[in-house]
Amino acid sequence: MEFTIAGKRVVVKQDLTLEDGYDIFGLLIKVDSTDVRTQVPLAVKMIESWEFEGDPHNLETYNKMDVIRVLIPLFRRIIKHVNDMMSASNTDDNEESKN
Repeated sequence: MEFTIAGKRVVVKQDLTLEDGYDIFGLLIKVDSTDVRTQVPLAVKMIESWEFEGDPHNLETYNKMDVIRVLIPLFRRIIKHVNDMMSASNTDDNEESKN
């Protein structure tokens, strides 16, 4: 999946393998809406690539980014994407249990 933040393309993972996603619930639990820094590990995990300067898999990259125009919108989109992925899997589980 991809979206645009501050005019730059961001590509996030559509699927999580066990190797990549084993700690996804822990990362979501640690997200604190009042501390943007708590959302960086989730972004590092979910972003495949982006058009911003720096490596999206390097925690230090985020220290140089604009909080208001880039990080808050970016983290909101990533959290929504992960929640949508989990909701879709719950819907699939409910459909299977009906059969």
